[in-house]
Amino acid sequence: MTEFAQGDPVWADLMTSDVAGARRFYGEVFGWTFEETPESFGGYVNVLRDGAVVAGLMGKEAGMEGIPDAWTVYLASDDAMTTTEAANAAGGTVHMPVAEVGDLGRMALMLDSAGANLGVWESGTHRGFAAMGTPGTPGWFEVHTKDYAGAKDFYAKTFGVTLAPMMETPEFSYCTFGEGEDASAGILDAADALPAEAPSAWRIYWGVEDADAAIAAAERLGGRVTHPAEDSPYGRVAGLADPWGAEFRIVQAAPGETLEQAEEETVLEQPGEADAA
Repeated sequence: MTEFAQGDPVWADLMTSDVAGARRFYGEVFGWTFEETPESFGGYVNVLRDGAVVAGLMGKEAGMEGIPDAWTVYLASDDAMTTTEAANAAGGTVHMPVAEVGDLGRMALMLDSAGANLGVWESGTHRGFAAMGTPGTPGWFEVHTKDYAGAKDFYAKTFGVTLAPMMETPEFSYCTFGEGEDASAGILDAADALPAEAPSAWRIYWGVEDADAAIAAAERLGGRVTHPAEDSPYGRVAGLADPWGAEFRIVQAAPGETLEQAEEETVLEQPGEADAA
């Protein structure tokens, strides 16, 4: 099982308007199966690919109708309380304080200093993604931010991550959490690309065997393309939204390469530049 260091993306879940519909949609697009959890977890559903737990999904509660459907990325924390205190000091906003989730771990939800939603996960018995870097599992994570300098400062101070610039010019800026094979996520300067009404946001790239087939399946099931498929040095990538508006990305490994190999080369060197356009 993957071991996660402080600040690594460790988990992701979907808040959806239609749990049954989301199960049909993602089940067909990614080959996922689903596992119910005890009633005490409020109807939370575990997502599996080939028997490995790779995500979760949950329905909206009463009074949440105005909140958009969305995926949330959780970053690992050695101590969730310390992390939330650091987030507040670094300009973030904690909107769900640290809560115990049985013996699974502790979680919190917050906005970073530029307004991107994210979660914090301090592992108990639930260690996070049981598989990564293969079709139907996470391939990469990045935050598209309207305040690149501020985001760098926030994540360095809140999670203690070391940021490695890949390119920082007036036209394009991107850095990663860690460097080389240790890189776990990226920060993209999207200030000039995101529409005024669109907030800064974390994006997940889910691995697929065939990007064009995944797009066709998503569209047939009511999803839409937010960024057309294009080839990058690390694979074929595209942006999609499910039928209820939750956005995500897909990545098909480059020919002759697995998603794990692409990750070791810090996958998606500049995918966000096109995604954010």
